[in-house]
Order: sequence, then structure tokens, then C-alpha cells
Amino acid sequence: MEDISGQVYLSRYHLQRIFKSLTGRGIMEYARSRKLTESLYDLIHTDDRIVSIAEKYGFEYEQSFTRAFKGEFGLSPSEYRRSPRHVPITPKADPSLLIELDHALLVRPFHVFRPAFELGGLLHQVSIQGNLQEFKATSLAVEFFHGHRSRIMQPVNPNVYYGYTFWGEERGQYTYYLSSVEIGKDSALPIDMKRLVVPACSYTVFRFIGFFPPEELTWEHLLEFWNFKDDFLTKNKPIDWENHFHFEYVDRSLCTQDYCELDYYVPVV
Repeated sequence: MEDISGQVYLSRYHLQRIFKSLTGRGIMEYARSRKLTESLYDLIHTDDRIVSIAEKYGFEYEQSFTRAFKGEFGLSPSEYRRSPRHVPITPKADPSLLIELDHALLVRPFHVFRPAFELGGLLHQVSIQGNLQEFKATSLAVEFFHGHRSRIMQPVNPNVYYGYTFWGEERGQYTYYLSSVEIGKDSALPIDMKRLVVPACSYTVFRFIGFFPPEELTWEHLLEFWNFKDDFLTKNKPIDWENHFHFEYVDRSLCTQDYCELDYYVPVV
């Protein structure tokens, strides 16, 4: 790990987070899964003994290879050799899924379904022009997270920030922005805060990785990100205009003074 992080000029923490964003797995877990995936070919296309295949892929003992293989695929190497079947495999990591921006990276979008959930926080009317010039949403997010979040009793996860944007009748001039956290049935809000139910939706999710704390995230950082998002959605995924809103998701527990992640959720048809 230290050798790899040194070669790419990233800290071990940053490397792990970026790699997991790219593959969905940590580096060591990914490496083991790739070895097990490669071993499938040997089991089917060679007569090599299982102990030899285990050694080829870095397992000191046949038993440890068998245990890892069964954990990965649900059957032992000998069972798979006797009766090959469909199993999920781990493909090679594709670096083209990472797009380099100025002082940041963008992970190519992925798709998820989220059931309905509820947010609680402070609702603001934000001028689109003012947001472009003064980064108003960023300042509202920082003010809420560090100044008002603690006023909500029993949020679902106090470390996760949601910036929820939707349009009113003044579309084109203003948006409404809820700086918030997820709340549940046991949560209690102060009287100046609003509750909002986010409907069950399919989303395209764009992940922005910055090498600075989330409090320093500005419109300038996100301009390339927004351009990529709009271009991708225009070409690939129709936006659900009947349900149109979007929200930012930031898990502050993953962030440091020189690292942040922002997931941007857009509902799609």
C-alpha cells in the first residue's frame, strides 16, 4: 500500500477512498477478488492441481484458497471444476472511469434506487445569479452543518449533510434550498425548521472528489462537474421532470483537511 500510494503521489487514505469510489472495493479486497476471478480459467482450462493454482495466485495453503474461493463464489474450487456455473466476477479496474478536474476528480456516474426518506433543516430561497456570484449554497451548507445541525434531536446520521434543491413558480430566477440532515420518526425539529419528504426514486449519482475540505467547495470547483453532469444526462438518462429536484450528499466523517467527497443525486426516468 505504501509503495502504491508513493508512486501515484497520494496518501494511503486518499488512495483507498478513490480506489473504492472506482471499484466499490478496497485495494486489498479487490486484489484478492481479481486473483480468484483469474483462477476460474485455470480450474476449467488446465489440469493443474488445486494446490498449484492456489500457489500461483498467492495463497500459501490450499485451505485458505478454498475458503476464499467459497466466500467469493459460493462453492469450492473442486465443485466449480466438476460443474462450472455462472458466478459474478470482478473485472479489471478501468482508470477511464475517473475524470481529472482542477484539484479534483470526477467518478463516472452510477445508478441507484432510494426508497422515500425525510429531511429536516432550514429552507432558503436562493437567487440563481447570487449563487453563481457568491456561492450562496456553500455558505448556507457550512452555516447549517456547524451552527444549526446540533439543534435537531436524534437525526438519522448527524455526520451526513443533505443540500436539497427544488424549483418553485419563480423557475429561472430562484431555487429553494434545504440545508438539512436525514430525520426519522424519533427526530425532533425546532419550530423554524422544515420537514420534507423525498419520494422514492431512481437516481443517477455523480461523485466529486476534491483535495480540500468540503467547506471550501465553491461554484468554481463544480463548474466542470456541472457541465459534465448536464452533458451526460442529455445523452444518456432522461431527467424525471415530473419529480425534478436534486440533492447533494456529503458524509463529513469521510472528509479531512485535504479531502472531500460529494455525491450529487439527480432523479431520472
